[in-house]
Amino acid sequence: MADPFIQPRTVRELSDCILDTQYDCILPVGGKTKSALTNSPIDQRRRAMVSSTALQGVLDYQPSDFTITVRAGTTVREVQDVLEGKGQFLPFDPPMVDRGSTIGGMVATGWNGSCRMKWGGIRDFILAIEFVDGTGKVVRGGAAVVKNSAGYDLPKLFVGSCGRLGYLTAVSLKVFPKPKSCFTVAFSAPTAAAVVEAMTKMSRTCTDVIAMDWVDKLLWVRWHGSEHRGQQIRDALVTMLSLRSVAFLSGEEDTAWWRNRSHPEMPHQDASLIKVTCTRNAIAVLEDYCNRSGIDRVYCHAGNSCLLTMRGRERDDELDATFHQLGCQGIVLMSQAPCREFGIAPSVRDFRTRIARGLDPTSRFS
Repeated sequence: MADPFIQPRTVRELSDCILDTQYDCILPVGGKTKSALTNSPIDQRRRAMVSSTALQGVLDYQPSDFTITVRAGTTVREVQDVLEGKGQFLPFDPPMVDRGSTIGGMVATGWNGSCRMKWGGIRDFILAIEFVDGTGKVVRGGAAVVKNSAGYDLPKLFVGSCGRLGYLTAVSLKVFPKPKSCFTVAFSAPTAAAVVEAMTKMSRTCTDVIAMDWVDKLLWVRWHGSEHRGQQIRDALVTMLSLRSVAFLSGEEDTAWWRNRSHPEMPHQDASLIKVTCTRNAIAVLEDYCNRSGIDRVYCHAGNSCLLTMRGRERDDELDATFHQLGCQGIVLMSQAPCREFGIAPSVRDFRTRIARGLDPTSRFS
């Protein structure tokens, strides 16, 4: 039997839903773009799927202060459209925008786009949150100002929490002025060793790189600035890196390429998309494992994260052991099956459990 789907229209209705004893626990959902996180584990508990999509709207926007506060069910697209009118944007480049991702889901998954490399991730831009805890109480943390050091940093704690600590109802974010133009250069980089060397050199010498992704044996590097400046940088890098430039994108071509990259497709019905935190030092071993296992991958943020596309879930335990060996951590974001994490140390799980117990003592969100 499918879980009941509930769509509260107010924070009070949400609070009443969380307190409803006919359900053993609550599964928060937003735009349902990260399918694995909205698939219930198979167990005997009575679970309600509670959607935030009716909790929408911009609560406050201060363009001169570069801050915006919105309801958690507001789509990222709507927020981007509001910011666009003032020449501002969300610098961490949230994925799945055109498929209806919400602000609450964006925070809960902690999934940053490729442009996180220059400006930072969601954790660097979240200022304040409002949420309902496991007792139905409305809790606020942080403040909608850029400089603030008062109290516990609850906003950052909720980034990547996957709805396990409480139900987000509102989020305040810091925003940035949007670059007027960008360009991208693609370099032919057929081996992992060549890619790691190029990423390391550019990370040390090119401080204004916006994004650096290795996709299908091509290293795609993005900057902001004019096309003329881009051609000068490309020529300099060809000499420095000893790599061949195979593509130069600017204007709408540049925008479209990165926009398409932020909406990964599942090639098979039983495929899973896994977000991985790693380092450049782990790339060689990870490449060898993926080649042997037939796993597709894209390296992002100059090799500091990776997106794996794996068919089936038979290799889950093997992948978990590999991640433990490399010191990597991963979480399934898109899949027909329920979510699973990889490479998480027992001490980390214990710490998470203690944090969750403090915010959700009755395990309403577990």
